[in-house]
Amino acid sequence: ALPISKMFQRAEKIVINNRKYYTYFLWSSGSAITRYADNYFSSITAFYRNAMDYCNMFEDNIAQKRKFSSLYLKLAMTNMKQISCYRDMSVIRKHELIRHICENKDIQMAIRMADHNPRKELVKRMIRKRKYREICTFYQLISFVQKTIRSVENACL
Repeated sequence: ALPISKMFQRAEKIVINNRKYYTYFLWSSGSAITRYADNYFSSITAFYRNAMDYCNMFEDNIAQKRKFSSLYLKLAMTNMKQISCYRDMSVIRKHELIRHICENKDIQMAIRMADHNPRKELVKRMIRKRKYREICTFYQLISFVQKTIRSVENACL
């Protein structure tokens, strides 16, 4: 099967339809977005590389490259949170996986190209400086705070 990002490179014409055909509901207890999955990072990296190849087919491509870089960075940060909060993984393995992401040349390029997002600057800085232990601790802390807030909200109902 040919990935969608490769299909774009071979298509003669792309037509956009604004109708909704699919709605994805995000459940906090283990959806495909919040649960760790092996090879997720390699999949999004392959998509990103294909997207950049596609953009390179056009001269006026900076805005689109920024959007793909921002998306890639957002997905990689989501993956780092998934890894950090995955209970069935050793701390050593978590640090290895996050280090692998931080040292990836595509991530480093995406950080330079991505749109400026003040909410993501702290994590971007930690990625740039390869602070993988701190990233893991940061996402665990965020997860703990979010769960605590939900518990308090539910207790107040």
